[in-house]
Amino acid sequence: MATKTFEGKSTVILHLGDCDPSGASIFKDGMVADVLAFLEVEFEDLPYWDAEDVAIFERVAMLPEQAKRLGVPSAPAKKGDPRSKAWGDAPTYQLEAMPPDVLAQYLEGAIHDWLDFDQLEEDQEAEVEKRHHILNQLRQLPAGD
Repeated sequence: MATKTFEGKSTVILHLGDCDPSGASIFKDGMVADVLAFLEVEFEDLPYWDAEDVAIFERVAMLPEQAKRLGVPSAPAKKGDPRSKAWGDAPTYQLEAMPPDVLAQYLEGAIHDWLDFDQLEEDQEAEVEKRHHILNQLRQLPAGD
């Protein structure tokens, strides 16, 4: 049986969602909790690792400060949502109210914040080398009938 090892490269998970009780719950109680629980099971036998190093989570949009800066209209939390009580009187903002080009800028900025450009360049060079190696191997195969 092969042993599992964590190789030290984190996965960054970026979230785009509404700034309301449901959006916060999807991020925290759904995505983050579920992924970390999965990692706890998958990596439980490894001696040195931390689930929060393996998976890093970031809410990219919609954030209250973004909504305020953009003048996005707010609404009170839905009374029928049981999570609204914990939300209190804080306003809510819908992601679809953010202009698509602005949303794209926020997402691109977040990707660039996390991207290791030196590693990307190294990986792209290795990809070219591997592709040449595979093509050379294929050229050496006998022609089929």
